[in-house]
Amino acid sequence: RRAYGARAASWIVGSRASLRRWRLLAVVLPLSVLSGVVQERIGISEDALPLWVAAVFGGLVNGILVATGYAMGSQRELVESYRDRAVTAEREQQARVAQAQAAERTRIAREMHDVLAHRISLVAMNAGALSYRTDLSEEERTSAARSIEDNAHRALSDLRAVLGVLRDPARPSDGVPERFQSVNSIDRLQ
Repeated sequence: RRAYGARAASWIVGSRASLRRWRLLAVVLPLSVLSGVVQERIGISEDALPLWVAAVFGGLVNGILVATGYAMGSQRELVESYRDRAVTAEREQQARVAQAQAAERTRIAREMHDVLAHRISLVAMNAGALSYRTDLSEEERTSAARSIEDNAHRALSDLRAVLGVLRDPARPSDGVPERFQSVNSIDRLQ
């Protein structure tokens, strides 16, 4: 029975020290030392320790329990601090990736706008030339019509490829013009 009481008191002192409950510990610690002295004095025999030795021994044991509990509490706080830092770093990384993706998509949209505007202006210019110039030879008309058709197909092809990549980042970039392929590498960062 004496061992159970000592174990319970030791657990209480250690756990209160690990949680840094100093007010409660200030009450429990003297009671723990006193209970140890009382247990030592119950059933006094000839080889019993002097009262002061039992009190000093109880104080040392409880001091060790407090130091151990405090160290365990510090270790727990350190681990929680590392966990919080890791979660914060992960959130920041995800934010940086999202920001990089948005910036890359914006860059691609601007470049796509420029490319499509150029191709469509070529289509409009050649179509205008066909409708305005009636003195063109059959060969020149055919060439202008092919230019219109070619630029229209290229514009549609580029638009389809880029929109496909922007919609589905996992899709392979085969057939996507090289200047627009960087969006795939950004999306794979996730």
